[in-house]
Amino acid sequence: MKKCFFLLFSLIAINGVAQSLRDTSIAGTLIAGNFGYFFPGGDFAKRFGNTSSVGGTIFRKTRSNYFIGLGSDFIYGRNVKDASFIDSISSGNDLIGYTGTIAEVALYARGFTAYATAGTLVPIRRINPNSGILFTAGLGFLQHKIRIVDLDEILLQLDDTYKKGYDRLTNGILLCQSVQFLNLDAHHRINFKIGLEFKEALTRNRRSWNFDERRQDEALRFDLMFGLSGSWILPFYSKSEERFYSF
Repeated sequence: MKKCFFLLFSLIAINGVAQSLRDTSIAGTLIAGNFGYFFPGGDFAKRFGNTSSVGGTIFRKTRSNYFIGLGSDFIYGRNVKDASFIDSISSGNDLIGYTGTIAEVALYARGFTAYATAGTLVPIRRINPNSGILFTAGLGFLQHKIRIVDLDEILLQLDDTYKKGYDRLTNGILLCQSVQFLNLDAHHRINFKIGLEFKEALTRNRRSWNFDERRQDEALRFDLMFGLSGSWILPFYSKSEERFYSF
């Protein structure tokens, strides 16, 4: 009998939260797993091609449909355009290792962003007042570099110390904006956001010396990325000191 009452109470509580999501804007905490695919622009396009990202954001949603949050994303890719340093460590057209054999080198784009963000939701009433078009803007930090991998580990010119003279480690201040459709399901089953995202950053090379150029690169860079991003969301709602989540 107790189990029956507990089951009935749980169904009533879940139905009550679903009704709240359908009828009223409610507050909650949203934990989002992010993914994205970006096209480069500005100085970023001179160094890398298209990149992808994965990461996470935690948002606080108010009853007035305002959002504040913190997030971080890992950037990765295989298209490296700025590989001119290879010429400075090669013999003719080949890279010769200490064993006397030809070495192979792989280059990757690597980086990350960390940011604080805020935004507002324009609800689509026929869905529910907690779903609609989400506009966000943020301020943060961008860092990227060329990851250099000596596949056979036979190049003395590319040991861990010398790599720093070629990897173009770069970072600086980041601005980011997004326009996305946000869906918070009244029945807690499907919660996501997807749309367009834009990133702009003022950055500088942080290495003291570029070995291949025989100089320090102090130029101010303007890095751009724009593309499609989305998130799968795990929401925690506040109601009568109880928390409900979807999974």
